Amino acid sequence: MLAHDALDHWPKVFGFAQSLTKDRSKAEDFCQEAFLRLLDRVDSIDMTRSVLPLLLTIVRNLVVSDARRHRPESWDASIHPDPEDARAVDPAVEAERRESAMSVRVALGRLPDNWRAALYLKDGLGLSYAEIAEIIDVSVDTVRTMLHRARQRLRQLLPEGRAS
Repeated sequence: MLAHDALDHWPKVFGFAQSLTKDRSKAEDFCQEAFLRLLDRVDSIDMTRSVLPLLLTIVRNLVVSDARRHRPESWDASIHPDPEDARAVDPAVEAERRESAMSVRVALGRLPDNWRAALYLKDGLGLSYAEIAEIIDVSVDTVRTMLHRARQRLRQLLPEGRAS
């Protein structure tokens, strides 16, 4: 039962891992490790609560531990064009879209890791402030402050009209 319920969260957990690592292979490895660790703790898990925050916390801790062991790559090197780009109808519109996406990726890459994680958890996964606080191990007020500052910084980093 737990394994099935946990697997329903794979897309969210994987998306979170990929947003932190910007590396599909590493994200897959971290997710697999998180699910294995969850299964190792099956006897101590409170079955009345969702396992998603626990999985996200495990992934975040794995990413942080890995970052401490290895020097992080530049985000600029990890930006790859989308394979669907070849189907663009209007090259000018497509060029604008690519430029906009790259600007957002670069701006996100300039944010502190916790700010980027909080943004993904709130805006990407729609988690509550309390859930985010639990996952990244800070207070709810700190989450609110981090999100405010992250959004402010993005507005400063992004060219006008792209921060929305």
